[in-house]
Amino acid sequence: ANSGNTTNTSFTVSAGYYYFKNLRSSSGTVTITPRWVANTYTVTYNANNGYFSDSTQTKSITASYDSSYTIPTVTRTGYTYGGWTVSGMDTVTTHYFYYGSSNTSSTASSITLSTAYTSYLNLRGSSGTVTFVARWTANTYTISYDLGAGSWSGTETHPTSATYDQVFYLDNVFESEESWPFGYYFNGWTISGLYGNYYRGSTSSVSKVSTNYSNGSATVATSYKYFKNLTNVNGGSVKFTAVWQPYSYNLEYVANGNKAVLSSSSAT
Repeated sequence: ANSGNTTNTSFTVSAGYYYFKNLRSSSGTVTITPRWVANTYTVTYNANNGYFSDSTQTKSITASYDSSYTIPTVTRTGYTYGGWTVSGMDTVTTHYFYYGSSNTSSTASSITLSTAYTSYLNLRGSSGTVTFVARWTANTYTISYDLGAGSWSGTETHPTSATYDQVFYLDNVFESEESWPFGYYFNGWTISGLYGNYYRGSTSSVSKVSTNYSNGSATVATSYKYFKNLTNVNGGSVKFTAVWQPYSYNLEYVANGNKAVLSSSSAT
């Protein structure tokens, strides 16, 4: 209790005090002003197989009502960022999402945001959790072929495009001997235009190549028929160039009219 001769002209009381007495020892006016503390809520960000700038894939913050917050940036190798899906908002508060100097308002419990949005305000008026999940679209790239003196026989599988994280099959032999360059046999591919770590295999269970390419090239043997992630660049292009190896054969020298071998050597 404050005595009647106190010199305080104001003081603060915490919530829970409902009754007062002797606020003045003489006539006058006492003003009681309520104090407010903004409600808080939790915001969780899920990079959805991507990464934030600190190399984490999830993060959470405590947000306060009437305070705005910046949406974190995310990246994902081989994918194009498509914005966010936001859920867990209440339906009694007006939510604001900002892009540049403009904003979009909503009272829905969930919303899909494009890449233009960078910050938000008042997603909940009371406690609870709001979740941001990043949206991604897998990159695609084109595939071309340089067969040299060879040609397709018409029955091979040779795709002209591929999607990141999808394995594709490529016939790497020519099925009719007539389609081969005369005196040569098919001995694999040289792949150019590689970006990142690509995958290859003799079955659909492909393995990652350790080299991180930047517009690089690699030669693969005929045993590799399955490939994945040849480039992480959206709209990029890679080329398969056929590798032809000349046949080798043995030469035998015999005396005129005598079948005995005098000497031998190899040639290509």
